[in-house]
Amino acid sequence: MKLFLFHLTLALKNLKHNKSYGFAVISTLALTLGALICALTLAFVMLYKPLPYPDQQQLAYVEHQLINNEQKIDGRAFTYPNLMHLYENHGIFSEVAMQYLDAKIVTSEPSKPFVEISYVTPEWFDIFAAPMQLGRRFEQSEKLNSYNPVAILSHQTWQDMFGSREDIIGYSVSFGGKSFEVIGVLAPDFNELNLAAPGVKSAMFVPWDFNSVPDSERVRWGNDDGSLTFVGKLPKNMNHIQASQRLSQLINDNWRLNVSKHNFFDGWSINIETSPLSELLIQDNEQLLFLLILGTLGLAIIAIANIANLYLARTVQQQHTLAINAAVGAPTSGIITMVVAEAIILLTIALILSLMVSELGFSFISTYLDSYLPRAAELSLNFFSVGAALAILIILIVFFIALSLRITNYRQLITNLRSSGKGTKVQVSKKMRSVLITSQITIAIFLIFANSILLTDAYKVMKKPLGYQTDNIHSLVMALPSANQGMSENTMQSLIRKIKAHPSVAAVSQSHRPSAFFTLAFTEQQSGRKYSERAKDIDENYFALVGQPLITGENVQNKHRNNDLRGIVVNDLLAHKMAPDGDVIGLKINNSSFVSGIVKSIIVPGQKAPEPRFYFLSQASRNILLIKTKPNQILSRDAILAIVSDISPQLNIFSYQPIQHYKDARLFASKTTTITTLTLIVITLLLCSIGLYGILKYNSEMRRFEIGTRIAIGAKARDIIKLVCGENIKPLILGVIINLVIISAGFYIYSNLLNEYINQHLIWTFLISLIIVSAIVLIASYLPVKKYINHPAVLSLRVG
Repeated sequence: MKLFLFHLTLALKNLKHNKSYGFAVISTLALTLGALICALTLAFVMLYKPLPYPDQQQLAYVEHQLINNEQKIDGRAFTYPNLMHLYENHGIFSEVAMQYLDAKIVTSEPSKPFVEISYVTPEWFDIFAAPMQLGRRFEQSEKLNSYNPVAILSHQTWQDMFGSREDIIGYSVSFGGKSFEVIGVLAPDFNELNLAAPGVKSAMFVPWDFNSVPDSERVRWGNDDGSLTFVGKLPKNMNHIQASQRLSQLINDNWRLNVSKHNFFDGWSINIETSPLSELLIQDNEQLLFLLILGTLGLAIIAIANIANLYLARTVQQQHTLAINAAVGAPTSGIITMVVAEAIILLTIALILSLMVSELGFSFISTYLDSYLPRAAELSLNFFSVGAALAILIILIVFFIALSLRITNYRQLITNLRSSGKGTKVQVSKKMRSVLITSQITIAIFLIFANSILLTDAYKVMKKPLGYQTDNIHSLVMALPSANQGMSENTMQSLIRKIKAHPSVAAVSQSHRPSAFFTLAFTEQQSGRKYSERAKDIDENYFALVGQPLITGENVQNKHRNNDLRGIVVNDLLAHKMAPDGDVIGLKINNSSFVSGIVKSIIVPGQKAPEPRFYFLSQASRNILLIKTKPNQILSRDAILAIVSDISPQLNIFSYQPIQHYKDARLFASKTTTITTLTLIVITLLLCSIGLYGILKYNSEMRRFEIGTRIAIGAKARDIIKLVCGENIKPLILGVIINLVIISAGFYIYSNLLNEYINQHLIWTFLISLIIVSAIVLIASYLPVKKYINHPAVLSLRVG
């Protein structure tokens, strides 16, 4: 042990004299292994870490699927009456809870903040074991139909909105035209799981009885709502298949009975599917996690290959010192310890720093990706992170010991010393160098190819023309007085007139923003065909304001709002869906509308292709406006508030955002993918270039005498370049073959996941990746031999 500590001390002193070597090893490994540990920890939390709730294995998420007459899923959200029927009659869960997510303006506070409100049944707090900082949870006094107006605050809301006041219990908060008494504050360590909107944190919790679903929607069996969610705790003797079958029959039988008078739903049905709550949280993230681990692992392997080359070169430099120790009787184990001591120090420091890098990664993910990764808030250094770091440390130490054993020949060291090193030199074997070169080339081609596919796909989504304008356009949503009371027609028309009169305003439309649609069902009267399509209510100014061209026919007209028969506008995709030739002008819809025009399709930001959609006339009392300002003019929120206050002090703004804000939010995933993949490509190129140059530079030094001899007997510069580059083409070809096998196998095994990426550009992407790596190989081959070509041969033939 003392000898080992001595070698460590000696290695530390040696490293102080070779700081550039130590910095290169530590910085490279700290960054790449930190990214790998971050990715592995994220995968562990998402895939394997138990949920922080009691009996988490039994927690089930219940999905409500509306199946159309073509036996395809038309919607994956609950209708309100089906949800209530399930809650009251399920008969299989030991505990159940409902949640409805909405947003309100807290009118009791001077700043009138806009906050997220969760309407829940009392069991919600029991299922998720919500700890309390102050007060109590919901109890039987807040059960269904008790109508007890109380509220629980999140810890963040208690701090930010109420300054952590200790007398908050009993305080009254008002929103939606009602007042609620605060009875509790959640503890700061409570990890809220918002099933309706992952990543969204509720500011307040209110009993289910006060949910803001309008009365009209509570009796509509065909209108689903994505904000309605249901969770339950399955008994241990029942699996999810059994539960799904029983619940499907329960809900479908009751639903069919209640829609039997509606011919539209002939052939439709309801399917209920239960799944472990943990699986819901993974959703479509398995592919993301796989690619993230694959990318960071590839970078780590390239980095380790680079470090291995530096390590081998460093070992060669130390041959004289090692020979002296061998000559005076140092055992083989002692020689190996001397060689590995530096590696152990550098690896240990690098792994400690990599944990710090991973912690930065956790912070970034939890801050910016919380909305896309439901359990991102749980990311932190934990036993798994530390265990992964230790496992990597052990693997790398064993790897470098194996390298040392391959390069350090005990008897050869003594022979070298006795011959004073003349004519002999410890070298890294040609086979070892070839393996290092091939591995780097293979991984580099694969990472550049894979990331280029994702980069191209995400970039196309970002840059795809939307078919509408976003510049100088804001969306204004006015707060409704209550769930069952809309805005008055006079109030909204007065507001529209006053906003139009503002000097900075160019146009106003009583319509929702271009990217917002909802699903509506209709029947085309002539053929009797039924449709369930994405729709939006607009006024006659909408298409001109957003720059969406009308192809043929007439626009909706505000003067027809009170007519029995009103026109609707369909996009070109829906027109061809309804009629092969697209001639749908005049077709009657639901006995109350007719197709008056066809408009060009748009693409909602984040989507890859347009969808069939239609537009119908909004009501004069609609509480949503689009406002377009003149170029270089601004209409601030304060200016809107001033106009609103002039009309009525009771009016409140629900939201006021530029259209660009919603576009950026929808493109966030594509932007993140673009930045991440581009970063991985750049890092891959950098590490690959450094690694290949280092290995090939070592190769050229080992062949200095050979190159000098060839030049001395008449070889030209191009002959030397051809010789060196030709030899390095072999690992490149081998790398290409390995990649073709891996990529072909990947597309075959994971065809369902990767089919969308198979197109005519795939070959070009691979060829470009190959060209880039080939250029690196050729440049890295040429640069080391350049100095031998451009100098007299005698310099290369000198000994020492």
